[in-house]
Amino acid sequence: MSSDAGTALNRSRGDGQVDVHWLDVHDQSDACALSMTCLLDANEKVRLAGFRHAADAKRYLFGAVMVRQLAGRRLGIPGSQLTVDRRCPSCDRHHGRPSVRGSDLRISVTHSGDLVGVALSLRDRVGLDVEQVGARIDPAQLAARILHPDDATVLRSAELSDDQLRDAFFDHWTAKEAALKAVGSGLRIDPRAVAISAHPDSGIRTASVPGHRQLHLRRWAPKPGHLATVATEPSAEVHHHVIHQLALEVT
Repeated sequence: MSSDAGTALNRSRGDGQVDVHWLDVHDQSDACALSMTCLLDANEKVRLAGFRHAADAKRYLFGAVMVRQLAGRRLGIPGSQLTVDRRCPSCDRHHGRPSVRGSDLRISVTHSGDLVGVALSLRDRVGLDVEQVGARIDPAQLAARILHPDDATVLRSAELSDDQLRDAFFDHWTAKEAALKAVGSGLRIDPRAVAISAHPDSGIRTASVPGHRQLHLRRWAPKPGHLATVATEPSAEVHHHVIHQLALEVT
């Protein structure tokens, strides 16, 4: 993609819309997955081959394909012509947040359980996280490593059942992950330093990450047993889309 084309395309949709796309990998056949590998670049194929578990590999594969196809549609360019950069800023390996070379498109990818999610924004920060809400965790034990002191105090003071405590923990965890993805730091910033605040009068939740502007949080339940949060600028409009069947697009 030329820089001139990328600039023109970015100008064509410079609003604050955030599009979040969801795919249930359980509904995608192994034959579909196999057909998609041709869309990956050399670095993506190396990473795909490195997964030990088939379920992890399948989620990564569909996430990588979704990034190419959705970014291509958003920019008006065939996904096969995009250069997707995944270099990690810390170690230079190809496992970092994806970006499209020559474009200002912001992308956030998440996967857990049956779901893969991809969020895109042409103008503003965006972070997306989904978690499968599992019963076999100890929220109290994990809270000490993840929750801000204020968050931990609120959870301890509330009279919650085990299921409610588990859901509250995942609610905070997805919010923190989404916020850290939105500012581009990932877990290089301690999750305990991220403060999640609720504003009952407006119904808005916010995340405060040290050294960054405040983010708005929107929770979403894309499928039973899964919880997601998207972190955006306060002015962003968030639209969720469900992909029922991922189709091979080769041009």
